Amino acid sequence: MTHKRLLTLTKIKEAAAELLRRCGLSANMATAIGLALAAASGATVIEGRFQLAGWLLLASGFFDLMDGAIARASGRVTPFGGILDSSLDRYGDGLVLGGLTIYCATTGRSPMALLGLSAILGSFAVSYVRARVECVVPSCRTGYWERGERIVLIALGFLADNPGTMLLILGIGVHFTVVARLRLAHALVNRRPDPSRGWLRRDKPAYLWACAALAAVTVWVRVPF
Repeated sequence: MTHKRLLTLTKIKEAAAELLRRCGLSANMATAIGLALAAASGATVIEGRFQLAGWLLLASGFFDLMDGAIARASGRVTPFGGILDSSLDRYGDGLVLGGLTIYCATTGRSPMALLGLSAILGSFAVSYVRARVECVVPSCRTGYWERGERIVLIALGFLADNPGTMLLILGIGVHFTVVARLRLAHALVNRRPDPSRGWLRRDKPAYLWACAALAAVTVWVRVPF
């Protein structure tokens, strides 16, 4: 993605945040709305209403994207706001994937329920490893499956009525990211070169192509569910 496109996306985000701020929405309110929508998505998944759950999850992701921008637009950026946002994000992840795991377990889809549990554990580990490593080194963002990527993949799986493929990719893929971040941390604390391959680096074009390929697989390739 070019620098010009990034600037355009940033301006759109800032304009949307300013509009929400003028409507009286605070950053913490946006965070709370995002969590409520994630909870609604998880509850809807338990009922097997995947497409509605996908739209609710995308709406949740929108407010999660906006809360920091609203804080900056209002001049009220605080360290606690970031802590609150990250903490509630973990609840949101658990509610959505937990809802899908419950659905799989109660409908006799035991292998998929295990993948759902794996996705929950791995999603938490991806975030935890980054937070823990960044207590020692400035940045640890190698690999896929930060929250934005997870939300998009899960929502695509729901909207395409293809949760099986999504669970297979996410339930396994998140653990590769954990390993990649641990390898990066080991290299950095021992003053060795970054071992991350180009397609794992978020600032490389290969990363975007790989994300697009995984999204296409989620929409078009179906595994038994």
